[in-house]
Amino acid sequence: MKNTAMWEYFYLMNVIIGISLGYCIFLKVALKRRSLKENMLYFCFTVPVLTLVYISWGNVLEQFIEITLLYLIYRKRPKDHQTLGRLLIIGSTSYMVESLMFLITFSFGIEHSIAQMIFFDIVAYMAIYLIIMKTPIIRLLDRENGKVYFGLMVYIYMTFLGINYMVYFIKSEMVAFLILMLFFIVQLFFAIYLYLTIQKVAKDKLFLQQLDNLKIYTKQLEINQKNLCKFKHDYRNMLISLQLSAQDRHDKELIARLKKYSNFYLDNKGLWQFNDIDNVRDDLLKSLLISKLNIMFQQNIENTFECQTLVEQLPAKDITFDIIRILGIAYDNAIEASLILKNGAKVKSMVYSKEGELEFEIKNRFNDTGKSILELKKLGFTTKKGHSGLGLANIEDIKKKYDAILVEYHISDGWFTFYMSVRVK
Repeated sequence: MKNTAMWEYFYLMNVIIGISLGYCIFLKVALKRRSLKENMLYFCFTVPVLTLVYISWGNVLEQFIEITLLYLIYRKRPKDHQTLGRLLIIGSTSYMVESLMFLITFSFGIEHSIAQMIFFDIVAYMAIYLIIMKTPIIRLLDRENGKVYFGLMVYIYMTFLGINYMVYFIKSEMVAFLILMLFFIVQLFFAIYLYLTIQKVAKDKLFLQQLDNLKIYTKQLEINQKNLCKFKHDYRNMLISLQLSAQDRHDKELIARLKKYSNFYLDNKGLWQFNDIDNVRDDLLKSLLISKLNIMFQQNIENTFECQTLVEQLPAKDITFDIIRILGIAYDNAIEASLILKNGAKVKSMVYSKEGELEFEIKNRFNDTGKSILELKKLGFTTKKGHSGLGLANIEDIKKKYDAILVEYHISDGWFTFYMSVRVK
């Protein structure tokens, strides 16, 4: 009787510790931070309820309720795949580690004494923590293909639920477990292969885009170099002619011709289309800038670009893609506003690098309708027919993921200014 009571007590403590550990791990990786008071209030209110649900109806219902509550409380936006993905990954990892522990103890005929169960529980908790915190399994949700990865996590989690559910319909628990685990492993490898294939296709597409942009850049440089060489040769000959002609009092006519010839080349916009771009050493950033500057050149939008300091590699890949996305949206907004404005349209952009920080600024003239920055940032707002109006809303959505990114907007005298600062160290 005493031994039974000890088992019941141990089982209860094991459930409470498991729920508490899952919550603590989630707090470590959650995007939305709440105060210590709010976290403790949630913990004290939900742990007893979840423990009761676990004991009465099992871990499937308990985990479903726990994931739902945590998602509703800690999500950063109405549809937050990153927060839900984190919860599903923690749940799937727990299922996987617990299943492996069961397989080990069952295969080796280990008796389930309290001391042994405590040992295996400690090993399981450590394994779950290390997998979540020390591998990129969570960080993959924040990358460019995060939604695809989230879909795979949903699939894996549902597979685990299926395994858990189907065990009850096969009399031999071990046979059911082995069959379904084998099925899961096959599906897991397929899911990983699918994700890596999608990621490779995306990288190949990005590489081809970079290659096209660099070809445009190289071609423009070659044209400019030829024009400069021709200009230098002709300019030298004209100066010699000027000296000779001055003796015959035809200097005014020749000087006028010289000025006209010089202005034709020096005022050529194509000659300075990619001015300062060689100071940008990061391939992704350079590719984006070349692409957007070329679009403005092709659309005859007056623009200037300035980068007087060397810009080396951007931060880690997790944040680099989102920096590029934000800049791409900002440039697209400036280009769209310029096409709407037509007369008087102008875009000024600047990249500046200083120790530990990168600054980006994009200014464009626009049709000021009196809307505030807050209104412009609202999801769905647009001033262009047929456009989704998700520009600034998307920027706000992306930057919320990173403390290292600061984005500001200003409206003044018919100019809209986008400013972004990124900590790189």
